[in-house]
Amino acid sequence: MIEEGTGYYAVPCAVKAVVVSDDRVLLGLNDRGEWELPGGWPDKVGTSITDTAVREVHEETGLHLDADRFTLVGAELFAPVPGRQVALVCLSTRVDRDLVPHRSSEHREITWHPVTELSQNLPDIYRGFITSGVDLDHGSVEVRQAKWCTFADSSTVKTSVSCSFVNLTAAPSSRPIPAGRSPLLMHSR
Repeated sequence: MIEEGTGYYAVPCAVKAVVVSDDRVLLGLNDRGEWELPGGWPDKVGTSITDTAVREVHEETGLHLDADRFTLVGAELFAPVPGRQVALVCLSTRVDRDLVPHRSSEHREITWHPVTELSQNLPDIYRGFITSGVDLDHGSVEVRQAKWCTFADSSTVKTSVSCSFVNLTAAPSSRPIPAGRSPLLMHSR
């Protein structure tokens, strides 16, 4: 959508979470019949991307996650339906095996899936986030900055995502980050 007054092409931004337990990832089946990562839109009181991820995962799965255990995976543009584009910011975390998710009204199902046997009806963008999230989990990741920024112009208040760089130090057991999965993130207005 082109913003009136500025002429910028603006897209909404959502946060998705790769929640991993014993080489299984948590996925929800949406109304389009596709598996997806839990997550959603920021609200007006959220102060960070991790706050949004914690709230959204809890709303969609009932799981209580620790914001300090999330690492930043990446950000990509995605069109879940033709003509409707969204910027996705993805985080990753590892949880204990005995956590049992509960389905919300946002999904038909919410279940753990083996990372090595992902469903065919999982969009490629989520598959890439899962691969990168699992790879990052084996290394050391320091998030320098990842937060929501609110700014105002003469008549409106807007929220944007501001993501700076991420320092990666690979552990000996980790695999390289796949092509196209950059740890460098966008800065958007």
